[in-house]
Amino acid sequence: WPLAGGTEGGGRGGAPRGGPPAGSRAAAARPCPLERPVQLSELRQRRQASLGRAALLRSLGGEAAAHAGAIAQAPVPLLLDGLLRQGLFDDATALAVAYATRLRRHPALDGSLGEPSSAARPSGLPYVGAELARRACALASEGRPDAAAVAWRKLHELLLAHDGAANNFSLSAAAVHAALAAAPAEALPSWLVAYFGAAPPHLAGDPAAPIELEVSEVGGASGDPRQAHRDAVSEVEKVLADFPATNAALHVRGVLGCGGDAHVRIVHGGEPAALERAHVLQAALCDTDPDLEPTRPCACTPLRRNPAALCRALLRHERTQLAALLRQLRLGCEAAVRTPADRAARWPTPGLIDDVFAAVAARQGVVPAEVSAERGVPGDAAATAELPRCVEAVDQYLDMDAAMAVAAEVSTPQYAREADWKRPRVVGSDGVFLQLLEAATRG
Repeated sequence: WPLAGGTEGGGRGGAPRGGPPAGSRAAAARPCPLERPVQLSELRQRRQASLGRAALLRSLGGEAAAHAGAIAQAPVPLLLDGLLRQGLFDDATALAVAYATRLRRHPALDGSLGEPSSAARPSGLPYVGAELARRACALASEGRPDAAAVAWRKLHELLLAHDGAANNFSLSAAAVHAALAAAPAEALPSWLVAYFGAAPPHLAGDPAAPIELEVSEVGGASGDPRQAHRDAVSEVEKVLADFPATNAALHVRGVLGCGGDAHVRIVHGGEPAALERAHVLQAALCDTDPDLEPTRPCACTPLRRNPAALCRALLRHERTQLAALLRQLRLGCEAAVRTPADRAARWPTPGLIDDVFAAVAARQGVVPAEVSAERGVPGDAAATAELPRCVEAVDQYLDMDAAMAVAAEVSTPQYAREADWKRPRVVGSDGVFLQLLEAATRG
């Protein structure tokens, strides 16, 4: 375009060419159709909702015209429910990811946010996982194993992509609850049980299962969490580069230490040579002594995806799932005893152990204090066979806890303790203020 104020062809009598065209000026004069400025993330959410509505209308075929108005005005939770009812799991997943924050709670009747999502009553992405598990169980009960396998595979892909520590592995917990509610007498798929990681594969008796290691940042002396994240990821990538023949991959989501997580997945298929290479790589990644000062910016430990949630789900159906429940508890206790330095392995809490044996006591017709491994579980051969092994593992686990508590208590010399060191000490307001100052000024 010529400069503003110039004329066409450079003559004096030509029409001016400067400034925007008349059509552009008219368009700029029209008011913006948006009622307010919006963020780019909100525009992406609206786009995903529009794509979901279009997919739902296409799935209705000839009935689309009758429901077009309701679908156009449907809020996001109802739209997600409609997509899942139509089996449009890919579109439902994309919608749930776009509205992940809003869908953490169920909408109340007045439109506000109400009850938070839970494993028994999920919303958002956990709801998608629950519906996929329910669909897989329904297809299996209808005698369609191939279709059920496709649904289970979709669920596995969904869990690997979106289930993480940031959401406390709520997707897998919701999926297990839904699967057991749909088919309480059926065994869960072996891959889904192993996914929770109650114990490493070699301890769980599944040598063909992939080895998964959780990566965490260590130190962070610079005070910059992003730099600590980069150092940890870089260290793992260096180790993986030294083992090019091993089928291993690093999966990172977000920033470590700031709600993100990372893990290494080593696939070997149980083939002896590949399994040996996988164990060598695992040893290289986990080559740290917890009693020494950390020398690497990262630490790798067996990945666990809240196995206590799996036990809680099995406990709700103890009439049919008691054997599986006892096995998971046994595996957790055995792994903790064999790896006492791994604090994350000590996930079986005393409350969970008490609840499990309360269920056993109810089946035996006795009080929990009188549970006997020799009595077995009436009418359940699998649980009867598992009970003695579970009792032995729990005893060793609790003995380890008692020994560690005694060791912690006697680690401080007696002469260094005050006379009444176990009793609470009452301090005044000045004492509390001095404690706050001391805490604030420490390194």
